[in-house]
Amino acid sequence: MTDFEHYIAETLSGGSPAWSDDWPADEFVRTCQVHGAGALIADLVQRHSIDLPKQVCDPLFDTLEAHKVYELLHADQLVQLLARLESDNIEHLLLKGTALAYSVYSHPWLRSRGDTDLIIDDEDRRAVQAVMAEFNFEQKVSSSVELLQYQQAYTKSDRFGYTFMMDVHWRVSNLQVFALAFPWE
Repeated sequence: MTDFEHYIAETLSGGSPAWSDDWPADEFVRTCQVHGAGALIADLVQRHSIDLPKQVCDPLFDTLEAHKVYELLHADQLVQLLARLESDNIEHLLLKGTALAYSVYSHPWLRSRGDTDLIIDDEDRRAVQAVMAEFNFEQKVSSSVELLQYQQAYTKSDRFGYTFMMDVHWRVSNLQVFALAFPWE
């Protein structure tokens, strides 16, 4: 682990590590972003008055604000999509990052993530595909050989230029050894 990673881990664990004036601010910020910790560190700085240089705080605060805006727009898309699936009686379950963002984190914008993962029953794939098309989500190229992949990626850009990505799974894993380990039922 690098010094930056130790600092991030200790801070996220509730510690109060010392900042080194020798550390380049831009490299620290980049390390935070790579590990999805930029918004979390910015939130802790605001809530607990952690003393970091302005060259670190400013870009981290920008990250936090960008996450808040994105999450508001993303949540709007997600609520509409999930409501439609429910109205069509399509059972579904949120997985991984978005599920954690709304169940574990104090605010969903603190959980950095690139997409939203949803699992459905294999029998509902065509119905979900139709709903995704209705909501202007485009299918991303994926394997045409079903044994290689048990998910379909979708993307959509809104009028503000934000891109929303959804991965719709019909098995819990693309690995054959785990794909049938947990059937939908």
